[in-house]
Amino acid sequence: MKKVVMLIMAVCLVSFAWAQKKNVPKKIVLSQLAKIVVNKQFDYGETFRTFSITQVNVENAKAKFIKQLGKPSTNTLGTLQWKNINLPEIGENLTLTLQDGVFETVPGGASYTVFEDKKTKVRALQSLSSTKFRMLSFKITNAENINVIRNNKLEAEAMNFLENLKL
Repeated sequence: MKKVVMLIMAVCLVSFAWAQKKNVPKKIVLSQLAKIVVNKQFDYGETFRTFSITQVNVENAKAKFIKQLGKPSTNTLGTLQWKNINLPEIGENLTLTLQDGVFETVPGGASYTVFEDKKTKVRALQSLSSTKFRMLSFKITNAENINVIRNNKLEAEAMNFLENLKL
């Protein structure tokens, strides 16, 4: 009986010691990490991409865009827009648009509403739920206002740009 107890204790000690030496990843709080989703729209035989950014402090994210790109040419409550931007590997003379609003899923569909005035923004933010959440929408267009993110390579470059902002 003594040998069995000693064996059990030895197994427990070895297991405990082994578990302590493992590289256990630190706890990650998802609400502190931006989630970037690629949205694909099919039009004219092509696939255009826009990007949705959620789980982020929106005001901090806007500040990071402004720090990276400078003063926006359009700066309203729901829309920041920069014109004549050059992004290596994507293109020149681009327009970058960042919109702030609420995404809502409903039976049979979904909608995204950009904030237009303070009253509707306050009302929308007070009614957030599991089916209605704040979201940033980002797109890159050319001088003719046509989405330029049309293939996997450009999608990867745009994602790289967004990830480098460390939202």
